[in-house]
Amino acid sequence: MTASPSTSRPTKPLGGIRVVDVTTGYCEIAGRLLADMGAEVIKIEPPGGHPSRRLPPFVDGREGEPDGSLHWAAYAMGKRSIVLDLDDEAGRNRLLELAEGADVLVESLEPGALHAQGLGYEHMSTLNPALVYASISPYGQDGPHAHRPATDLTIQAAGGLVSMQGDVDRPPVPVGFPQAGLHGGAQAAADIVIALNERDRSGRGQYLDTSMQACIVWTLMDATGFPPNEGKDKTGYGDDRTERVVYPTPGLDLPNLLKVADGYTTNMMGTTDQMLTTVNAAVAWMLRDGPGLPEHLQGIDWAHWHEDFVEAGVEPESAGVINEALQHVLAFLRSKTKHELHQWSLESKALVAKIVTTKDLIEDPQLEAREFWQRVGQHTVPGPFARFSRTPIGALQPAPALDEGSVLLGSPRTPASGAARGSNGVHGARAPAFEGVKVADFSWFGVGPLIAKGLADHGATVVRVESEHRLDGLRVRPAFKDGIPDVNTSQFYADYNASKLGVALNLSTQEGREVARALAGWADVVIESFTPGTMARLGLDWGALNSDREDLIMVSTCLRGQTGPERRYTGFGNQGSALSGLHGITGWPDRAPSGTYGAFTDFINPRFGLLAVVSALYERRRSGEGQLIDLSQGEAAVHFIAPLVLDYVANGRVAQPAGHDSMTDAPNGVYACRGTERYVAISCATTEQWLALRDVLGLRGFDGPEYETYEGRQADRARIDATIAAWCADRDPHEVATMLADAGVPASAVQRASDLYDDPQLAHRGFFVTLDHPAMGPTPYDGLATRFSETPGELRKPAPLLGEDTHHVLTELLGVSAEDVALYAERGALT
Repeated sequence: MTASPSTSRPTKPLGGIRVVDVTTGYCEIAGRLLADMGAEVIKIEPPGGHPSRRLPPFVDGREGEPDGSLHWAAYAMGKRSIVLDLDDEAGRNRLLELAEGADVLVESLEPGALHAQGLGYEHMSTLNPALVYASISPYGQDGPHAHRPATDLTIQAAGGLVSMQGDVDRPPVPVGFPQAGLHGGAQAAADIVIALNERDRSGRGQYLDTSMQACIVWTLMDATGFPPNEGKDKTGYGDDRTERVVYPTPGLDLPNLLKVADGYTTNMMGTTDQMLTTVNAAVAWMLRDGPGLPEHLQGIDWAHWHEDFVEAGVEPESAGVINEALQHVLAFLRSKTKHELHQWSLESKALVAKIVTTKDLIEDPQLEAREFWQRVGQHTVPGPFARFSRTPIGALQPAPALDEGSVLLGSPRTPASGAARGSNGVHGARAPAFEGVKVADFSWFGVGPLIAKGLADHGATVVRVESEHRLDGLRVRPAFKDGIPDVNTSQFYADYNASKLGVALNLSTQEGREVARALAGWADVVIESFTPGTMARLGLDWGALNSDREDLIMVSTCLRGQTGPERRYTGFGNQGSALSGLHGITGWPDRAPSGTYGAFTDFINPRFGLLAVVSALYERRRSGEGQLIDLSQGEAAVHFIAPLVLDYVANGRVAQPAGHDSMTDAPNGVYACRGTERYVAISCATTEQWLALRDVLGLRGFDGPEYETYEGRQADRARIDATIAAWCADRDPHEVATMLADAGVPASAVQRASDLYDDPQLAHRGFFVTLDHPAMGPTPYDGLATRFSETPGELRKPAPLLGEDTHHVLTELLGVSAEDVALYAERGALT
């Protein structure tokens, strides 16, 4: 139910919401995003200032100042600051007073720390039953690993991401800038707003428990599908790591990275789909503008060459000649600059993306055209993560001065519940947050389907629209049940589309488009992720759908945004990682950047996209109006390296691949253990952790006071690493991790996807959920990262077979008669 359309001036989606922010480190992004959405966010700081004010990087020369941290500048934007000493009874009472009138409290302290001070959810909810209280932690609030010490490296390792990255002749690496807290914080922000939507019905808050480890599992893309469906880890990511195939097409040496005239680009070439388009476009470019091919290679039929490579894993006789020719093509590409290759890929739809630096980001013409960079206070910062057509978002105020919000203390406030009540004055039953919300999901591949899945998992009726004539690429990508390819047995597709209904339409027919338009008219939310202009050609763009639907919410997401000179740039999250700066900082500093695993930004953006759409739904309940949301996947992902961009603007430093180096933790490394390609991640963020590590390992020669500082340990890191590596070499990684964690040292085995199914913490949380798929049988799916105390999200059904629910959707949801359904089928509208 929505309100009548409002004639008042629109506010940001979360206008009127108050958030008490007790987060730390990179989880600070949760409050920052809620502030972007319009909430009043009050940052609680201890006397002397929050530790986040002392996190690097810094403005050069301002390392000791309360406002010198660029981390603080990036992730405390839009917040207020109140100083409270929570070790003092008066400070705790002040926090209780704030929480009594707040809508949200979000924290990321040690599990149980606030509870031990009388500040846990149980106590606060008695004072304020409408409070949504969210906790973010490395492993969750309870379970066998809940109290394990952790750093970003060890969480990335525990979630499986580290095992998927790095050069095969060296130990694997994490993403080159801390990610676990950012994923956890962004997920928590979205889930908080889901809980606020539910509160509108019930009038009551609830407790949310977000696990960073579970968030990281969701970055593994396709990897978790292999162990249960094909009986092994993905090829090249288990014991066979050193044998990983760099060139996936037999007989063709097509590297996934090119060193070009002024840097590096990604390169996705092959014999199918857009990878084939990339090869053919490169050949055409070289033959047109380059030196051409030697005479003995000029007879290749480039229109049909790929047809020899039809049998998977088999090298055809023509491979030698084709490969020789393609090496000339690659040499031509390597002679170009990143800009030249980027312009060519924009025009040709080739899957070649420039691997940008932080300097490149600031100078990016698409970001400039969209006015992405904004001057806020003393800093140039990334702009809003999404564009809202009616209620623009974004934090316009710089990070707060210490205690500048103290004027808010002592001012009584009532939570902005706005709860719906029944005729008897009693709050309604606690149904799923989005029960009754209808979603038409026209998206494909990763980002859009995962946004829609987030709504479906919380009760929305989501109809996934597909076509047999142009399959979602995930349906034809492994892992497949028993390793047998079929459009209905891909776990890659299934994980992203659980909880949905599925229809199959032929949108090239007038009748197919007629059904699609009816679905859009039925829906509260329409989601699409095609190249800008595609929906307009189908008559399904915002202008067409919104003309008689003031309450419609539409999400359009693509790599570069819906406007600007590069809006039609084609690609996936692999290209998104390159264009947002994440690829370029991941790998070893003395080598080319090896990059993040797979389509990495496809697992950042669903968190932002879900936050956007659930905030728009929350706002629609008040205004009665919908709006268009433009989610540029590249722009949103930049927020996950924002301090590095600020570092370039402030200090001229261009971030490089980090290897295992950390700006805060030393030692911080991945060490080989007993077994084939088995590793453990070990990290020390505090002096106490270092002393515990030194005692457990019996380290000698590291006793001086200089080793009790990060700087001292970092200066001697090569010798420390060598000593740790020697100690780990003959030990089991899980045993090492347990021994060190029990002693208070952050450590985790570098888990493979197969290890996750035996992980006791994930098992405790019930992370993997088995669903009985009609073609695959009982199959484990990746579950939810956040547990809701009262209205938990759940996987409501397995992913649909292609077109499985077409008849049901048309007859039961759209009211089409059986006779008309038959007529649609006869005319080719249904596939």
